Amino acid sequence: RFGKGIFVRRQLFLSDLSLQFYSTNPKKLDIDKYFNASFKKYRLFKNVKNNPFPYNFGHLSGYSAVYYTYMWSLSISKDLLSPFKEKGLYNRRIAHDYRDKILAPGGSRPAAESVKDFLGRTYNLKAFKKFLGNQ
Repeated sequence: RFGKGIFVRRQLFLSDLSLQFYSTNPKKLDIDKYFNASFKKYRLFKNVKNNPFPYNFGHLSGYSAVYYTYMWSLSISKDLLSPFKEKGLYNRRIAHDYRDKILAPGGSRPAAESVKDFLGRTYNLKAFKKFLGNQ
C-alpha cells in the first residue's frame, strides 16, 4: 500500500504542477515557486536543491493541463472491474456487455455515458479507494 500511496501522491503532484503551469500567465510564471509549493504539498521526501525536473517535465508539451487524466483513467478503470470482481473475470455476459457498451461505441459518445451504460450507474471512487487499501 505504501508504494501505491507514493505513486498516487506523485501523480497528484504532477497534475497540480501541470495545472499551475497552464493556468498562470506565462509572463508571471515562477516555475521554481510553483514547483516547490506543489512538491511540499504532495511529496513525502525532501526536494533536492536546484532540481531540474520542472524544466524537463516532458508531459507538459502535448498534455497541457490534462495530466490529471492518468489518475482519472486509473480510478475509472478500477470501477469498470467491479462487475467482473462480483461475477468473475470469465463471466461471458459481463465481458460481452463491456465489449458492447465500452469498446464498441469508442469515441462516438462521451466516455461517462459508456461507463454509466456498462455499470448501470455513474462511476465512483469506491473501487479505487479499495485498490489503495482505504476500505
